[in-house]
Amino acid sequence: MNWLRIAQGVLCAVEVCGLYYIFNLFYEQKRDKLWERISFIITLILFCGLTIFQREVGGMYSRYFMFLCIFLAVCIGKFFYNITFTRCLLVSTLYFESIYFSDIFLGYIGQALLDSIDFVDYIQFQINLERIIILGITRCFLLIVLFILRKYKIHVNNLCFNYRMLLIGFAVLEYLGLFSCEKVFIPAYREEGKIYVYFALFPIILILTFIIVIVYIMYIEKKNEMQLMNSQNEMLEKIIMKCYYYIRKEIEFFMI
Repeated sequence: MNWLRIAQGVLCAVEVCGLYYIFNLFYEQKRDKLWERISFIITLILFCGLTIFQREVGGMYSRYFMFLCIFLAVCIGKFFYNITFTRCLLVSTLYFESIYFSDIFLGYIGQALLDSIDFVDYIQFQINLERIIILGITRCFLLIVLFILRKYKIHVNNLCFNYRMLLIGFAVLEYLGLFSCEKVFIPAYREEGKIYVYFALFPIILILTFIIVIVYIMYIEKKNEMQLMNSQNEMLEKIIMKCYYYIRKEIEFFMI
């Protein structure tokens, strides 16, 4: 049991550190003074401790704790980074909604696969191997996403700047999906077993559609960038050719 608690603590730390990593990746820090650096480290430790405590005492999932995490993330982002309130709120909301949605959806899928109506209660209120597996899968997926964000940092930054309303719509849609999946904790919705997985599949389909749209926009941005580079190269070639003909004409004139 102790190693399960340690594993859960590590996964909770990964969750919190991932948020700090995103802030560091895309936004300029304001930690110029020593006390600001110390405060930054303290907030990181306290945030990790609070998350571990909630998972230990309150359970694997809590929508109200998610709201608290979003609030704390906005406060941290505004205090330690040069970032607007709107963008900070959007980043924090998308980050925690995605993590909590993934946790609860995997629990939903586990209940359907095992055909056990008490599975979600089992992982919600007890520290067990099944909960660690679910948290581990979602945190591994988080690390993959962080790697992608780092690799395509410029494109993601442009996406957030040019298509902010699209991301806001995604956040709203994700919350609706989270709200639908949350019904699995109500006993009345679990009595018929697997049929209620459709409460989760419907918002998942919508969210995947939204992700495809975002990927398509990133593709268009990349394509436009390549077209711009080609246009600049063509203009440069024309300028070089004009200079060449001008110099050649001047040389021919002096030779005459």
